[in-house]
Amino acid sequence: MIDAFNYINDIYYDIINKKYYYNNLYEKKIIIFLEKWFDKRQEKITIKSSGTNKRKKIFFKKKYMINSSIISNKFFRLKKFSKILLCLPMDYIAAIMLLVRSIIFKWKVYCIKPNSNPLFNIKYNNIKFDFSSFTPFQAYNSISYINEKIKILLIGGGSMSDYLINKLNNLTKTKCYLSYGMTETLSHIAIRDIKKHKYYKVLYKNIILNTDKKKCLNIFLPYINIKVKTRDIVNIIKKKKEIYLEYIGRFDNIINSGGIKIYPEILEKLLSNFIINIKYFIIGKKDKIFGNIVTLFIESKSFFSIKVNNDLFNYKYKIFKPREIYFVPKFIFTNTGKINKKKTYSKFFIEFEKKFFIVKKKFFSNINGKEIVYIYNIK
Repeated sequence: MIDAFNYINDIYYDIINKKYYYNNLYEKKIIIFLEKWFDKRQEKITIKSSGTNKRKKIFFKKKYMINSSIISNKFFRLKKFSKILLCLPMDYIAAIMLLVRSIIFKWKVYCIKPNSNPLFNIKYNNIKFDFSSFTPFQAYNSISYINEKIKILLIGGGSMSDYLINKLNNLTKTKCYLSYGMTETLSHIAIRDIKKHKYYKVLYKNIILNTDKKKCLNIFLPYINIKVKTRDIVNIIKKKKEIYLEYIGRFDNIINSGGIKIYPEILEKLLSNFIINIKYFIIGKKDKIFGNIVTLFIESKSFFSIKVNNDLFNYKYKIFKPREIYFVPKFIFTNTGKINKKKTYSKFFIEFEKKFFIVKKKFFSNINGKEIVYIYNIK
């Protein structure tokens, strides 16, 4: 059964007149937001930024949120009374902007309390949704239901593995898109059609984009009067009248090993076809000789070997080969479901430092007999 309430547009007046009652905390947050939105005395809406650091409050004028919504729907072209599935936390920009768009364009919104597999509870229902937004984790867990339940799926909130992209590409009845954006830009500013493009197509026509000396993206959005300095390393690609973004990785994640810059996101994508159904990440570890070395963290209670293509770490990717692999029973996650790499790394070394034993064993099939160190947490 579908949790929360259906057809948000049908209850707006009840919300204004305080006639609607919530059944859980998720419904309460939705109603609180709608009350603020329809309160004509409030010109601005307060939203907390996302990310792994301390979240800061950002104030947006309602008219800017409306402008952003209009530009977004020029791309998706959803009509009045389109059926929308909302299953994202109301503490973040994606859910809030989905509600704003539903108000403006009079969509019918079905709300489900956020969970890792939002389609599972409604798989026997006859409703097919015109649109929904998922996190990568939700998309991964719902892959067997998406084709029959959603016509357009927008995925954001984290990087996507090649394995998951290939799975989504096999869906014949669902158009899947990846989004690039953040709280500061009022959700997505660029969209990638995973079947047609390798890059993100920028939606705004009068947007001003450039990169600084670190190749980090700077954004100015005249429609919503916003300037953002990001920590995202990108390539800006101009084709005729269109602008595209190639996302490389986060500047904060760069591993400088022996003077060579290594982007963990690229290595994680390389490994995504070989480490399947298991959570993992790449991070730098301090080293006396190289400054930092590439380390691979895998969420597992026991260690194991993985076979990869013989040429995976040859040629230009030779420097990407992990020097150490750590098996950790449980990762730490952010509120949006992303792996908190720094906290997982720190907790592993600080709290469990004295509880390792070291096992030497060949890990990748192309290392030609050379050993890589496994450090396995025995707790």
